[in-house]
Amino acid sequence: MRKLLVTVFLLAVGLLIPGCHPLPQREQTASITVVSTIFPVSDILCNLAGDTVAVSSLLPPGASPHTFEPSIDQVKSISSARLLVCVGAGLDSWSLKLADATEPPILIIELASLANLETNLELGTDPHFWLDPLIVRDTICPLLAKELTNLLPEKKDEIQSNLNCYQGELTALDQEIRSVTTAFRQRKFISLHAAWKYFARRYDLEEVEVVTGSPGQEPSAGWVTEIIDTVINNNVGAIFAEPQLSLRLAERIAEETGAKLFVLDPLGGPQLPGRGSYLDLMRYNLNIFKAALN
Repeated sequence: MRKLLVTVFLLAVGLLIPGCHPLPQREQTASITVVSTIFPVSDILCNLAGDTVAVSSLLPPGASPHTFEPSIDQVKSISSARLLVCVGAGLDSWSLKLADATEPPILIIELASLANLETNLELGTDPHFWLDPLIVRDTICPLLAKELTNLLPEKKDEIQSNLNCYQGELTALDQEIRSVTTAFRQRKFISLHAAWKYFARRYDLEEVEVVTGSPGQEPSAGWVTEIIDTVINNNVGAIFAEPQLSLRLAERIAEETGAKLFVLDPLGGPQLPGRGSYLDLMRYNLNIFKAALN
């Protein structure tokens, strides 16, 4: 079966209409269905596209895209979709397997490629670029708006208007985050999972070390000991975990070092308090950073 694959490379490092959230099912007023792998991208798509597109997420709330194993239900959920938007860079490669099972072939937009992340973003294989709102504003949103316009040329003006509006909200979000993080008394932290490099680089924070490089894989006892020494030697006061991953290791390190444990959420979800949109999710995490580092 032929699959049409459009790979969108991120060329640079560095969209919220009230009431618009990813929808679990296609609305009767929607002309096409678009599916993305993770909630933040779904919310961005929803705000760009407006009411003429039904948007849904494949990854259920609380699941990690790194360890997710899709079921037949996920295959069914994209069978009628015109477009699949995945992050790429190894984060959600399972979505491409789902796309292989669709008939007729589905258009795929991959927001990153491993080669481009390595050569242009200099962050290795880290695919968590959506946690930098300026990358979302300047790169992700225009790319998605372009693809939506290709699918719905008659909605070009509406999509462009939505894009302009949402980019303004992202600018305000960036300014808000910058004003808060500039005042932090501490700037160093340890992460359970390497999701926050883009955010840290944008706002002049320092991720000193990462506990586990591959979610779902247990680090060695020797590595955990090194992490504990790093926390103590660098006077790191905050350890960040995530609700999609086990807290056990982070709790152990916090207990043995005296550092405090905080839980950031890189994914959010429409039913989660304070995390029901991309903008709300970023402000939710900003408040966690503020409590930990200020």
